[in-house]
Amino acid sequence: MPWATDHCKSKKFIADSLTCRVRTSRHHFQITSYGRTDSVNIEDGTCSCRWWQMMGIPCEHGVHALGLVNVDPTTRISEYFTN
Repeated sequence: MPWATDHCKSKKFIADSLTCRVRTSRHHFQITSYGRTDSVNIEDGTCSCRWWQMMGIPCEHGVHALGLVNVDPTTRISEYFTN
């Protein structure tokens, strides 16, 4: 899990530069970065960039959305990476 936690924390630096265009509901966000908009569902742990679903670790879009609702992104890492 240390690798996954470190990776998730490193995404926070990138996430700080992103902007949230629209918060469509309590769990749905549209995050804009570099001219691209990704849809994030923090309840399901999904993002349209597909990183979160494939890796089990929140992507930078997910980290940014989780930060907006004051949730620690390391708590959303897949159980696969836990002891």
